[in-house]
Amino acid sequence: IVGPGDIEKFSNMAQKMNLADRIILTGAFPAKETQKIYGGSDVFVFTSKTETQGLVIGEAMMAEIPVVAFESQIQPEIYPKSMSLVVKNESEFSFAVLDILKNQEKRDKMVKMAKEFVLENFSREAMTKKQKALFLKLHNKSKI
Repeated sequence: IVGPGDIEKFSNMAQKMNLADRIILTGAFPAKETQKIYGGSDVFVFTSKTETQGLVIGEAMMAEIPVVAFESQIQPEIYPKSMSLVVKNESEFSFAVLDILKNQEKRDKMVKMAKEFVLENFSREAMTKKQKALFLKLHNKSKI
């Protein structure tokens, strides 16, 4: 588990659930080092219900890590639901994490589609092309 938060609380929970030997709690981690973390992950769980863009979801997809996330209003516009497991509540969340960990074929298909989607839509080249098109569209409208 990466990020700031109550490490002691999570550590105690892991102990009580007999999972302490299977969970690593890093706390806050330098942004430049996140790719190392993704590389050692089995699943990316995005638990925020208020995040508006979820840029880390795209990072996880690029690292070919399956994503489980709560449903939000903006997320589907950025990342299609077929690219991740999007759930409505905590119970569904738990089952989705277990499902993706147990189903290798589903996982492989999901991460392949997700990475292709991110490359096609959010690579430097794709974003430059979109920005250029928007600029030209706005520039042409200003001449009217």
